[in-house]
This record gives sequence, structure tokens and C-alpha cells, in this order.
Amino acid sequence: MAPRERESGSSGPAAAGATAPLRLSPARHVRRELAGMELQSGPASADRNYWVFVALLCIGFAAYFVYDGARGWPEENRKKALAQLEQINAELPELGETPTQEIFHDLRSSGETDPASVRQALGEPAFEEHAGGRVVERYVSLYGMATIVLRNGRVEC
Repeated sequence: MAPRERESGSSGPAAAGATAPLRLSPARHVRRELAGMELQSGPASADRNYWVFVALLCIGFAAYFVYDGARGWPEENRKKALAQLEQINAELPELGETPTQEIFHDLRSSGETDPASVRQALGEPAFEEHAGGRVVERYVSLYGMATIVLRNGRVEC
């Protein structure tokens, strides 16, 4: 049965004679004629140039990001950290020779509870914090930091 006849659903010579039969695949005919020839077609130069440009752009960005991650960003962070450290160091008090560890331990073992005698032994506190009815005094020296807690005008032990 011819392809056209299958579509119309009728059969017989009358239906076939009314219209010319159609070929289902004209590409088969073309393939048979071109079977001995080889067709080659590369990409158009504009397409090739576009993709080469895109690839070079991606490689360039990747190289910049690797450089920035390995060199630029850490160097910028280091500079910012040094600037902040210099600012913090400018705000800190000068470190003195007192209190030494011996002076602090002697004062602690004596059981002194008068804040005036503590200040006489240790000097003026570098930092003083007021919180919850307590006063926390911090004495800073080259040897470290001593913390004294005062509650109700007396030194806590």
C-alpha cells in the first residue's frame, strides 16, 4: 500500500490514481546521490572568534582571581590589620615597671582590703570598669596585668 493511501484510509487503484504518491523521506534520495561525496563545513569565523574571545575572557578573569586571592587580598588585609593595630597601640597606656609579680603576690598574701593602700603599692590603674556594684581595676605593666575587684569600697580577695 502506498504511503498516501495509508493516510487517507482508502485502498485500491482508484484512490492511488487520483493523486500522485508522495515519498516519505526525500533525504534518502539525496543521501544516495551524495554518497560518494564528502561534505565539510567548519564554524563560521565570527562564531569561532566569539568563542575564542569568551574563552580568553574567562581565562583572564580566572588568572586575576587567583592572583587576587593569593597576593592582593592577603596584602590588603595585612595593611588594614596593621593600621588597626597602630590605632589600638596609640590608645593603650605606657607600660611601667610596676606591678611586678612579686609585688602583686605580696599584696595578695598580706590580705590588704583598703583600696588606698592597694593603689599606693600598685600605682594608678590603667583601666577601671564599673559593673553591678563592683569596680574592677586593672593594673598593667611589662610583666603582665593584675586585676583588683572592689565591692562596697573594699578589695575582694
